[in-house]
Amino acid sequence: MKAKIISSAVLMTLILGMGLITPTSDTWAQEKAEDEEKLTEEERKAAAARARFGPTKVSINAGDHEIFLLTSALKAEGVDYDSVETLKDGEVLLLTKSQSIKLSTEANLNFGDVVAVKENVAPNYPGVYSLWIKKSGNGWKMIINKKPDLWGTMYRPSEDVGESNLKYETNSEPSEKLTFELACDGSNGTLSILFGKHKWSTPFTVVD
Repeated sequence: MKAKIISSAVLMTLILGMGLITPTSDTWAQEKAEDEEKLTEEERKAAAARARFGPTKVSINAGDHEIFLLTSALKAEGVDYDSVETLKDGEVLLLTKSQSIKLSTEANLNFGDVVAVKENVAPNYPGVYSLWIKKSGNGWKMIINKKPDLWGTMYRPSEDVGESNLKYETNSEPSEKLTFELACDGSNGTLSILFGKHKWSTPFTVVD
């Protein structure tokens, strides 16, 4: 009996050493806590929001190229929604409870005179940007920024690629959250941002 117990212990040691049994929940919790300690305050805030709200993603294929927009599932209510009405000329809509709007594109996109190029971060990788809504006189503009994956308050003007005009209209069927519409016919497309009763749109051209 004693020999069997020793053999079993040796076998268990070998199995653990080979990684055939996963770590205990206590070990996993400790490793998770250590990883979280390495995050900055802004990164923790963004991670918490993603866990709470989840992502909102809309994608389209322009030929063989995928284009998508991504943000947190931000409800059309509260301080972020109300701030749309109070923006002054030149001010940018900042989102306190959401990550910024992320654009990913496998093709070069022309927004008027502004070009969002693919592979801006690395070769053979989609172009990635953040998009920001700006009040401009009696109208609106969309800012294309080189820094993706930012929290919605972390706008960095020094990283702007450029601005394109936005057409504004009241959404006939108000959306429940911040979301998007993408449409593409051949090389011509339209990007729309919907937030409750607000709808902003801008045309773009796909350049392979």
